[in-house]
Amino acid sequence: MSIRSFIFTICFWLLSSPAQAQGLIADVSSHIINIRTDFAGAELLLFGALDAPLTENDDLLIAISGPANDVRVRESVHRGIFWVNSSPVDIRAAPRYFQLFWARDAAAESQIAAVREQNRLGWNDLKWEHSSEQDESINNRFLSGFLDGMQQQGFYQEHLGAITFLGDRLFRARIAFTPNVPVGNYQVRVYLLRSGEITAAQSSNLLISKAGIGADIAFAAHQWPLLYGLASLFLALLCGLGGYGLFRRLS
Repeated sequence: MSIRSFIFTICFWLLSSPAQAQGLIADVSSHIINIRTDFAGAELLLFGALDAPLTENDDLLIAISGPANDVRVRESVHRGIFWVNSSPVDIRAAPRYFQLFWARDAAAESQIAAVREQNRLGWNDLKWEHSSEQDESINNRFLSGFLDGMQQQGFYQEHLGAITFLGDRLFRARIAFTPNVPVGNYQVRVYLLRSGEITAAQSSNLLISKAGIGADIAFAAHQWPLLYGLASLFLALLCGLGGYGLFRRLS
């Protein structure tokens, strides 16, 4: 859906929806992001409208998550004079990317924390499943380390006051993706919270995929791993011999 047609849809929806309804409509400027060899990040515009203005007890939230994968987490432990890897903990269906955008700013951070916990909207409240049979305290320590690592890499972030309003009911948010964003299927969810309770929600899909020669190389690596490995080895040897010959000629 183009921005122009979406604005027309918003106007029609605002004029035709009943005043007593509690709802929202939202969409993103593009549902596909192609990663090419010169990819330096991307930015999407999420825009939408509410059927009634927000009050001081209300809020708007955008949650972007995906793709979900099983993750095996280990930690290094000191055994005598050696550092060795401990037994792993498997975290099932862990999103590799999770971003939260709130309409409220830092002044309402304590209220946001309560809403987030009550409605399970933060990454600490995701439904993690451990396949390991280790003690629960060990599982929690591994999970905490995993979450810290994802936050340090910029994959798990929370942005307060990142949704702007045009008037009382139209809103927008700019969503930036870093160059190392994982490829896969994403979910973009918009929640309307009235007095701390979710009263309306809308979800849309987003696909981030490789394109061009990068996609061809990734496809070859997965389809023919042995041939890909041999070709990479041959190319490395060729470059090494070429560099050696050039060095001898210059010397």
